[in-house]
Amino acid sequence: MAVPIKLRFKTLYFIIKSSLSLSVIAVFLAVSCPGPTPPPPDPEPYEPTKSTERSAFEKATEIGLYIKGRAVLQYDSSSFQQSCNISRKSFRIQCDNQSKYIHIDYTGSLPKAIEDETVCKVTYRLAEAEETILIVKFVVLAVKDNKIWLWNELQTTGIIVKVL
Repeated sequence: MAVPIKLRFKTLYFIIKSSLSLSVIAVFLAVSCPGPTPPPPDPEPYEPTKSTERSAFEKATEIGLYIKGRAVLQYDSSSFQQSCNISRKSFRIQCDNQSKYIHIDYTGSLPKAIEDETVCKVTYRLAEAEETILIVKFVVLAVKDNKIWLWNELQTTGIIVKVL
């Protein structure tokens, strides 16, 4: 049973027409799809903000003890003495009658450069107050003019001492 040529031509025409229509639809759909989403940009590096107390401490220049951004005991060459002992890793300032003083014992290594960390036992007395003892981990904020700025953000406490 032979298939007439006209029927073969119609079938072939239908197949080509359907394939061409499907190809046009596929191209149209492919072009109308959005492209891939670009990756998000890298986040900005985290920079912790400085507390107002730290900013105030960084502006200080005198040897002494600073709590909450205020100088609570500063070295005054006319009425204070200072001493340091490298072998004991200690530094002390005191007024002439010893009613006010600060004594620092480094329990760790002596700090030398910015961002060095050290643990200190800080003993101080302010005027007629009782003696206070702190054990604090400090980070070095600055080293200049033979002085070192030690800071603890959690306790908002800073000390400027001579470099040992």
